Amino acid sequence: MQPGFDPNKEKKNGGESREGSCDRSECALQKTCSLNLVPSCLKTVTDACGKNFYHLTKGEHVCGPCYDELWMTGHIHAQHFADWKVAWCKMSRCFPTPRFFVQDQLLPYWLECTKCHKYRKYDSEALKVITVPEIESFSCSDCSAPEDRLAIEARNPNWILSAAVAPLLHNSPSLYYLKDHYYLDEVGVSPAAASYPEDITIPSSSFMAPFHIPEQPMAFCVRPDVMEYDELKRFPQYSAEPIIYLGLRNLIITLWNMNPCVSSPLRDF
Repeated sequence: MQPGFDPNKEKKNGGESREGSCDRSECALQKTCSLNLVPSCLKTVTDACGKNFYHLTKGEHVCGPCYDELWMTGHIHAQHFADWKVAWCKMSRCFPTPRFFVQDQLLPYWLECTKCHKYRKYDSEALKVITVPEIESFSCSDCSAPEDRLAIEARNPNWILSAAVAPLLHNSPSLYYLKDHYYLDEVGVSPAAASYPEDITIPSSSFMAPFHIPEQPMAFCVRPDVMEYDELKRFPQYSAEPIIYLGLRNLIITLWNMNPCVSSPLRDF
């Protein structure tokens, strides 16, 4: 146990036990903090002791000092965490832990270069909201450089099994159909980033209902919070953690239903 660490105080502040620290066999002994929030950040440690790093995904961790910054009273990121918890709890029944906050708000983005089509880590300030133009125009500084191993490993179909908490979509168009009917994190959407225009007109909404709405049963609809039998059979790796699959599947169904007469921009997905 680290000096000055109080398990009861951490639990009271919404923290997770040190028992949740990384000791997974698939993670290398050398670990790098993905946040670097404070000067005392451990950055990269060659022979990292499990209690010093919290696991997020295979290759992504948060060191103890940065993790403590999120919940200790008086720290700037602790206030951000408190504000985020308020927004999260409005549309989720899952307890908002620091690890959820890191996954939802603090992890760096990985963008595809428009020139070499390799994924690069997008360096930006913590809590910065990325825009569509930034995504569409992103180009890396050196297209000849090899792609980071973290991006390569994320293409493995079983990579999702390494995630401590499921990554969620921000401001997904599926909010148009689901916002008032489901807990958002259970359909793959972030409860704390759930902004979508309510005054838009969807011509197909008068005769198409893609998702099952509780107390409004309708034939030929999809349960947005459950994988169908055929989906589980085709994508068994998502059976244990289906949230990211549900978020992407619901997004694709939503985009098609919003304009079914136009070819889907995701035809090559």
